[in-house]
Amino acid sequence: MALLGVFALNGVMMSSWLARIPSVRDALDLTAADLGVVLLAGAVGALATVTAAGPFVTRFGGRVAFAVSAALFGGAFLLLGLGPATGSVGLLAAGIFLNGMAFALGNVPMNVESAGIERRVGRTILPQFHAAFSVGAVLGSLVGAACAHGEVPVLVQFGVTGAVAWRCASPRSR
Repeated sequence: MALLGVFALNGVMMSSWLARIPSVRDALDLTAADLGVVLLAGAVGALATVTAAGPFVTRFGGRVAFAVSAALFGGAFLLLGLGPATGSVGLLAAGIFLNGMAFALGNVPMNVESAGIERRVGRTILPQFHAAFSVGAVLGSLVGAACAHGEVPVLVQFGVTGAVAWRCASPRSR
């Protein structure tokens, strides 16, 4: 059950950020080309992390990887909100980089763990885990769209979203 929550959390984190990209672009007065360059930071963060995620999970285990991923999401979302609030493209880029790292680090163990569960139960259940990701993505998109519609500042939405991720990383939440 906890693993379904991890999949859902990753969906929420990804889509709540994606839903507010237009607000972030407008707040920083970025052109489409500028935004495209800044968004590359996420791909770089994910690529750098995915290569180390397997050894990290092997050494520390999936629970630690999930906790570190959730903590990284919390930090990333703080930076994603602070960038537009302070007019800093550098803070935004750092947040995007950390967001890519968080997603990549969490993605490896959640798929490894779900494949292991599937082997133990002896039937196909991976689609259920990916459905949890999709449910989280829908929820995150709805929250992002509602916040954009209600003109909730990005810093407020991302601050709350990041706090949820931090809470999920806390030892008491597991």
